Amino acid sequence: MNQLIMTSKSPRRTPTPPPLPPCEQLQLNKAELSKMVTFRKHKLACIQELQAMPDHHPEDPFYARAAAELQEIEETIQIAVSDMTLPPPL
Repeated sequence: MNQLIMTSKSPRRTPTPPPLPPCEQLQLNKAELSKMVTFRKHKLACIQELQAMPDHHPEDPFYARAAAELQEIEETIQIAVSDMTLPPPL
């Protein structure tokens, strides 16, 4: 069995942009947090609508996925909030 040996150059990387000033980074973080809160609100509304259906079953894959996504959103929000309340590194 012949094996193909790949000898390619490493792909060019996009240079990392310079870090934002602290006040701009905080503003960006707050905007991202606001989006996550909106996602949580709408995901929660979807779950409540599913629960209100007469044939609702918690083990339904669609419901289970929505609940898992809501849990992930809530965990991400908690991390974001805790990161924003930490003092900046010296």
